[in-house]
This record gives sequence, structure tokens and C-alpha cells, in this order.
Amino acid sequence: MYAYRFRFLTLYTHHAVVFRRRDLPPDLHSLGVCYGWDGETPRVRALSLEDEADEMFVVEQNRAGLQLATIECFRQGFKAREFLYGVPSFEYAIKRAGSCSILPRLEQRAVVENIVTVLRYPRGWETYQAMSANCEHFALAVNTMAEFSAQVSAMAVALRDIVGGAIAATSQALNFVREK
Repeated sequence: MYAYRFRFLTLYTHHAVVFRRRDLPPDLHSLGVCYGWDGETPRVRALSLEDEADEMFVVEQNRAGLQLATIECFRQGFKAREFLYGVPSFEYAIKRAGSCSILPRLEQRAVVENIVTVLRYPRGWETYQAMSANCEHFALAVNTMAEFSAQVSAMAVALRDIVGGAIAATSQALNFVREK
């Protein structure tokens, strides 16, 4: 499963991949897990065998790199929502950017294998890059093997339209001045 939540006045969504503790092999049980926050600082403890086998965690990619977290820590008081896969093109076009994909999700076994691989060998996910390696790129890569961010694409289109509109307005104003 893949979850997202709104951040910063709901202007964008933060993405993470959900897994159960039992999905991780024992050699990864020593990884730190965010279980709460002290202001901007995450409180971290080791993932342990005492955690319920079915307890849900997330792996997220953020400015600090890859992080394991409890669902509550990921939510930070906001509602977590399920990201949808394989939606029809018309539905994708009308839904909020970053809430769904037309791509099908891999089988759960493959997703878990991808999570384990990324946790062992982060290769490029340890550094957050808003335009090319953000949380949405990460979650989609783990779940579909395709790195894509609908939010980045939507922002690029909006910027293109704003800049294009400003250039067109300036051009019209200059033509108006020349005609006088």
C-alpha cells in the first residue's frame, strides 16, 4: 500500500510506502523508526521484534533521506489517504495531482522486495531533490518501477502558463504602445 497526506496548507502531498514489520528481514530490524516529534526533530527508536508483526510502518523519502516511521509519525496529525493505482485516464485527469496513477501497482511481494533493496542500498534516495528525487518519485518507483511526480509536472505546467501569460501580456502592452 502507498499512502499520502496533505502538507503545508494542503498545497502539496507527502508520500510514503506502507509495510508490515513482518515484511522486513531480521537484518533490517536494527533500523531507526520515527515514532513521534519534538517540534521539528523526530524521536527515533530501533525497530524491534517486540513490535507487533502486523504493525504498519512507512518508509518515506524526505529532506533527511530515507526514514522509517510509524503511521502516526508519518501523519503528524493529518489524515493519511490511500494512493490509487490503475485509475482510468479520465479519472486521473480530474483527480488532484499526487493522489493516483494510471500505472498498475506491482504485486505486494515485488513491492516488499523493492523496499528491502532500497533500505539496504539507497542509491540516490538518500538526498531529497524536489524536482527529480522527491517522496512521490520514491513511492511510485517502489510501487510501479516508474519514477514520476504528478505534482512536479502540474507545477511545471502552471509555471509555463503563468510565464507564458506574462510574456503574452507584455507583448500586447508593447504592441499597444507602438500603435500610439
